[in-house]
Amino acid sequence: VEPDDDRLGRPGGQEGARTFERGINAGDPLTAGLGAAEVGLSALEAFPLTAAGGRALKRALPTAEDALNRMLESYDPNVLGSNLGNIGGGRGRRPPPLISPEERTVISGIGKRADQSAIRDQISAQKMSYPADQGWAQDAMSVAKITPKDGKFKVAYKEVPYNFEKPPENMSPREWEQTMVGRQVDEIRNLAQRAKDGDPAAMDIIKQANWYRSMRSTLRNEFGGMGDVFADVLGATSAQTGVEMNWRNAVEIMRRYSRGEYDDEIRMYQEMLDSGDVNPTRLQQMHKDPDSPFKLITNAAGALFNTNSPAATKALFDMFRVADGAPKTPNFTGNLIGYTNAATVDVWDARHLRRLAGLPRLPPPIEKGVTGEHLKGSTLEQPKIGGEFGFGQKVKRDAARIINDEGILREVAPDLADMNPDDLQAVAWFLEKELWTKNGWTNKAGEGGSFEYEAALAGAASPENVTALRRELNQSFKPPAPRKTETEEQYAQRVAAAKSAFDARQIEAMNELDAMKAPLARYVLGISVERPGLRPSNLRQALVASRLGEPAKVDPSVVMYQINNTYGR
Repeated sequence: VEPDDDRLGRPGGQEGARTFERGINAGDPLTAGLGAAEVGLSALEAFPLTAAGGRALKRALPTAEDALNRMLESYDPNVLGSNLGNIGGGRGRRPPPLISPEERTVISGIGKRADQSAIRDQISAQKMSYPADQGWAQDAMSVAKITPKDGKFKVAYKEVPYNFEKPPENMSPREWEQTMVGRQVDEIRNLAQRAKDGDPAAMDIIKQANWYRSMRSTLRNEFGGMGDVFADVLGATSAQTGVEMNWRNAVEIMRRYSRGEYDDEIRMYQEMLDSGDVNPTRLQQMHKDPDSPFKLITNAAGALFNTNSPAATKALFDMFRVADGAPKTPNFTGNLIGYTNAATVDVWDARHLRRLAGLPRLPPPIEKGVTGEHLKGSTLEQPKIGGEFGFGQKVKRDAARIINDEGILREVAPDLADMNPDDLQAVAWFLEKELWTKNGWTNKAGEGGSFEYEAALAGAASPENVTALRRELNQSFKPPAPRKTETEEQYAQRVAAAKSAFDARQIEAMNELDAMKAPLARYVLGISVERPGLRPSNLRQALVASRLGEPAKVDPSVVMYQINNTYGR
């Protein structure tokens, strides 16, 4: 039976088949035999036995499986291989087991034996999804915690840093930095060559050098004088949040903020600020304490914006862009409004830099996130940032200068102005996503969304229909359950028909969504209540402003608004 045959049932059987195959290919009969035994154990567990002897055998399976695991962990092919002979022309070293002895110890203390078996299968399947021979750092996957969730088990892995900033042995940090700069330049040089050779995908990626500039124009056109605060809120609500939800959260905050619905929360935050106690963790604890009057800003349903409500409130106070702590979101906001052109080293850029460093890809479940914080003496004007983030910024800065000096991209895009470091980061971002998508290392959900797409839908006439269509598009195909009376061939035909109908509906839903695209429309209205010889008082101005804002406040189609007093002549 082939390793990917569905009849093997659970992942343990598939792993056993692969172990058997490795043993045969390496001329290692013990590994092959153990793999075959695992297939048998898996099959026995997959199909209930009713006879008394079968039930007794099934009760003995956990002991047999433990014995096999101990044999696998203690087996040294260098010792035993010479006594077992060769099958395929050479004795090979068996790869390390997918589940380490330490992990098996953790698993053995959780639930029943059946649960433990299911957890081992789950971990094996997760690790097999990132094979080392395809460039994944599979051996870095180490179980940190296993917790029950909805009748199943959630496996969390120890987080691993990207480490692209660490120089190899016998190379100084400065030499490594310049080596990485050279590799970054070569990457863009290769991209330019692809474009010269007529690759349209390469040309599309090069055009993304204008991504930040385009987003700045979009924010100014759609949000006008509210563009800065919206960008700050967008950055403040971005942590641990997908692009679609990030945009929706920012819009909801601005919708409620502009209508005065956060006035009490802002007043309470101001009081905490005056007392010097605005620690985010403490503020969230106070919000959740039923005996505390303090409340953070929430959505219309009363839920916090993940852990981002304190940061979002800071953004409403114009206190978000500060040279303190983690630099990613304030730097990204600065890119969006043109405050800074230093590169924002995010997950995709970190993956890109790790590849340039020649390191194996980190499986997404173990990615730690980009390290680095503002150092002592850092300011927004003259930032000093350490760790992976600071290293990546230096690489992008120096590489952008060389690319501009040599005119590498201007050869294929004459209308492209000199690139800033954030422009180069945008190109690298799309370049890495192209590679991951082409190789099947990520899916549409894993690619993430884009703010341009969100902005294109922001003015849709029916937000409810947009939400429903997007929910439908985010669903994955689920094959129908097999029927007892049908053959495998009939079931395969029924699955194929269901998949075809699913794909057709997905295309239809995408077309419906595209037809609903409409950017936000922004209007500016000016009214003067001044008359010859009658200059209005501040109170009069405030009363008129209040009346002017009332229709916008009660109109649900108005996303956000502001009323400003001005002097005219």
